[in-house]
Amino acid sequence: KRITVFPEPSVTISSVPVLPTLICNNESVDFNSSITPVGLSADYFWEFCDGSSTAVSNPLPHGYSHFNPTSQTFPVKLIVTSKSGGACDDTAYAPVNVAPYLDASFTVDKSAVCSGNSVRIANTTSNLANVSSMTWTDDKDPSFTGPTRGNFLNKTFTNTTHAPIIHNLTLTYTSGSCSKSFSVAITVNPEFTTAFSLSPNLICNNDIVTFTDNSKYADGTDLTSSSGNVIYNWTFGDGNTSSQESPTHAFKNTDN
Repeated sequence: KRITVFPEPSVTISSVPVLPTLICNNESVDFNSSITPVGLSADYFWEFCDGSSTAVSNPLPHGYSHFNPTSQTFPVKLIVTSKSGGACDDTAYAPVNVAPYLDASFTVDKSAVCSGNSVRIANTTSNLANVSSMTWTDDKDPSFTGPTRGNFLNKTFTNTTHAPIIHNLTLTYTSGSCSKSFSVAITVNPEFTTAFSLSPNLICNNDIVTFTDNSKYADGTDLTSSSGNVIYNWTFGDGNTSSQESPTHAFKNTDN
């Protein structure tokens, strides 16, 4: 009587990074499989232990994340079943160790301010387990240090140029080789001084007066309508107004 002996598959898992190296939250692992006998036709089934799976020999890089304050292990499993008959199979395992969840978050009460005004910055980070360092940066202010978790501060921004300046605030928490950052942009509009001249300043009834806007930014640059986002609101004291940059107005004196 003839007995058919089907080949027994043997499978191993390799990866980048090499496991069981500890990876950071939201980091991906690139899995690959190797089977012997080489060239054996087989079905593959990967279980990533996070509710997802796939049925290819070499899956796309798989990302891992969790919200636990301690590290978490995901025991990845690969089952290979030979197609040559006999339902011969083999199983390989690879533990994926994911570092503790890191959070970094803060709020601001204003995303745009005028020069000289302050912004309330509140550190709303939720989890500080195993954190080794906290770093605040402001790309326009190297001396900036923000609040610790659960606290807030009011930071005053200044701009003595003639154009808006954007400050990128970033909070970074680090634990071992892992880090988490969060950023917010604050637009600081420039300082300026409102001034005008008029001619003539002594007139007869119903004569026309020309008003000239002489407003300037803090750096001496003229503030004009061409500067952009400039709104003019003239009030002439007689119930009349104008939204022009340098208007004219006729004044009347009806007193005897």
